[in-house]
Amino acid sequence: IAEIQDKEKASGEYSLYLRNSPHMNQDNPKWYQCVLIQPVSLENDSQYRLTFKAKKENDPENHITKLTAVITDESSKINYTIFIKLKDNDEWNDYSVLFDLKNFKERQLSKKENENKTFDYRNGIIGISANPETSNHKTLLSSIFLDDISLEKIQ
Repeated sequence: IAEIQDKEKASGEYSLYLRNSPHMNQDNPKWYQCVLIQPVSLENDSQYRLTFKAKKENDPENHITKLTAVITDESSKINYTIFIKLKDNDEWNDYSVLFDLKNFKERQLSKKENENKTFDYRNGIIGISANPETSNHKTLLSSIFLDDISLEKIQ
């Protein structure tokens, strides 16, 4: 589930709610992941800071421990992924991650399997996902509220 809601918010009128829930048939060993994806046009050799506020849903069954932030370019489809460890409370907390596109691209191009690939972030995507927590290959409840999400070029 991904929904805009007004139950919990850090500021303004709404926040985003991400929830991975157990499958109704717990004998089914599938897992589920909730992802927010937004198209972006970024400069290829720049740095961007993603900032947001997050609050774990106050539920004793909530097992969420991290989020994933990812940027993907249109041409090579190689994910620039950053895992964000969540603070162990149910308060609104500030988070910030840095995407250094030039450095990432140089590291990827130095790998033999990527030597002929191009990286173009002018038509890329950015995503934030609530990581699925699992036990015995079954999805556990993972739920979080996100607010004040911003992506800014810093260099």
